[in-house]
Amino acid sequence: MLGLLGTTKKKKRKGKSPARRRPSGRGPTGAPRAKPGSRPPAWKAHGPDALGLAVLFGAILMALSLADSAGPVGRGIDWVLRGAFGDVAVFVPLGTLLVSLAAFIRREEAGRILVG
Repeated sequence: MLGLLGTTKKKKRKGKSPARRRPSGRGPTGAPRAKPGSRPPAWKAHGPDALGLAVLFGAILMALSLADSAGPVGRGIDWVLRGAFGDVAVFVPLGTLLVSLAAFIRREEAGRILVG
């Protein structure tokens, strides 16, 4: 009686186990899936623009400070610029403006910008 109540053995299959389907590495549209950390952060694409805006802001602030219309902070900036560059200090905002424009205009887009 003991032999009938729970002594049945499961048969092991001989040969290969059923094949598991591996992910193909492609998305539902058939395009390759990007790895989670493979895409660059969004801020890197806008880095040159942010740099150009910051330098442009500095150029405007320097120009206003040299024109005596930027308040107490402008007087300090005027003092530093005139102390460092002397009479040539009026050209520092112009050079800074050119640097900010160079940050906005990228080489691969320059031709498209010139064409219009």
